[in-house]
Parts: sequence; C-alpha cells; structure tokens
Amino acid sequence: MNNTHNIFEPEITLKTISIKNFRGFETFNTDLDSNLNVIIGENGSGKTAFLDCIAKILFLFVQHLQKKSVCAKKVFDISDFRHGSDRKPSVQAGFSLKNERTGLNLSFRGESLQMEPPNALQKLTNAMQHQVPLNLPL
Repeated sequence: MNNTHNIFEPEITLKTISIKNFRGFETFNTDLDSNLNVIIGENGSGKTAFLDCIAKILFLFVQHLQKKSVCAKKVFDISDFRHGSDRKPSVQAGFSLKNERTGLNLSFRGESLQMEPPNALQKLTNAMQHQVPLNLPL
C-alpha cells in the first residue's frame, strides 16, 4: 500500500463564501478555487474586510473543532456590523472534504455557529486525522 501524501491536495478546501451585513458588504457571494484566488480592487473596496471575514469564520471553526468555548461576540464585534444595518453579520462557508461526495457548510448568524450536515464534525475530524504536517526548509 502506498502511504505517500500529496502535499498539494488538501483534505479540506474552502469552496464558497457568502457574507451578509459585514462591514461594507450588504451581500457578497463567491466561489473559490482550490488552487489559487486573487483578490484585486481599489482602496476601500472591501478586500481586507473579505479576508478578515474569512479569518474570523475559520477561527470560530477551529475553536469549535478543538471544543474550545469562544464567545462569538468577541470575534465579531460592533465594528463588523454593516453601517446603517441593525442586523447582525452572517457568514456561510462551504467546504469540500477530500474523498467525500458531500461537502460541509458552516454558518454563523448572530452568535451561533452551525454545521450542516449534522455528522459534519465527525467527517471533519476523520479528515483532519489524515493530515500530514508540511515542513519546509528555510
């Protein structure tokens, strides 16, 4: 049996992101490529806000996987609310899992983090157990 691991083929890939009421975004949806994504735009167009939103949802995601209790209010604060909106930010992230036909959807609305399908956490844990650390020489 061949136990080699292709370091360029991740076990878990962020495929889609949907953002509502986050900073300058009323609504923003996009699909992401598993190999490379380039974000370009003028100053103030939301490039950093987009990356911050991804960082925040991934932070909550990892904390959830590690079974750590994190108050979402400390991650998404009042400065993340879209100006002029009384609605809380919401984010949906779609992941694909290697060797799985179905994906995983992660939703954050207001103060709660939800995963779909219900057995997604077990699938993710199984996928992460097969990850091989990547060490690159400097």
